[in-house]
Amino acid sequence: MLDAVDFSKIRYFRRVELDDEATGNTYPGSIVKSLKDFQPDAINVGDLEVSVDEALAFLKKFLRLTHCDLFFADAAILVEGAVEKLLLPKMIDLAAGGLNTKYITILEVGGAYSMRFAKLLEFLGIPYLVITDIDSVDPNNNRKGCKATDAGAVTSNASIKYFFDGSALVSDLTAKADADHIQADNMRFVSYQKKIEIEYGGAVHGFHGRTLEEVFVYENHGLFSSGALSIGKDIPADATEFHQVVWERIKSSTFKKTEFAMDVLAHEPDDDDASWVVPEYVAVGLRWLEGRVGDQPVAGEQNA
Repeated sequence: MLDAVDFSKIRYFRRVELDDEATGNTYPGSIVKSLKDFQPDAINVGDLEVSVDEALAFLKKFLRLTHCDLFFADAAILVEGAVEKLLLPKMIDLAAGGLNTKYITILEVGGAYSMRFAKLLEFLGIPYLVITDIDSVDPNNNRKGCKATDAGAVTSNASIKYFFDGSALVSDLTAKADADHIQADNMRFVSYQKKIEIEYGGAVHGFHGRTLEEVFVYENHGLFSSGALSIGKDIPADATEFHQVVWERIKSSTFKKTEFAMDVLAHEPDDDDASWVVPEYVAVGLRWLEGRVGDQPVAGEQNA
């Protein structure tokens, strides 16, 4: 349909529950959204400036080429890249199996583009989860990538700054409560890495990954220490060394992210091996989305 007609001629039908105030009964119905009435916001975040016309042209091209199924989805998940997209179906199985009964479209959009879909998804009434990276950088060292635990670290992720009104300090972002991540009148949840406390070497230590791959290793360190999974480096027994080795390895140019994801998917636990766990920041977002599109409609609505 998108190939055959102009974007503005699309009509989107969404199922809703209609309340009859006179009788107190509820009836199934539909509302119709005309894409002719849709207009995105201009974006101005840091050095990124996108006009209304540019934003609309991007959406038209993206949806026509790759994701016209968005119009038929119960919900959408916007992810950074190939690793997230590869691992997400298994993560849903492990953390939010109820989503398997819904049609979920997964959009691979990177960290700089997810905010471009916000107004369209909200216009259509499609709940969505954004899973993105904190991408910590040192503002005093030419914005060079740094560990998320470094003092004064800020995020370079334009979407995070957009969704959190310009907040950039990693320490401020990691201190936000789960409720702060629920936005746009319960239509959006934004997930990114936060500081976690895990037992390592017989004591509890704090770790904070800047990417999915990094935090995955921290939260599944037992599998990497035993050799069941590997990042191509020996895993130190000391927690501080472990943090440094993982951070340096994940950000190196020789680390193959897609191969890492495939190895994780191929891992089959045996009697001595546990299965891997879903990073907490991803699991929290998936559980929110599971509840949001569950069998009980939220705010009297159900997407079509």
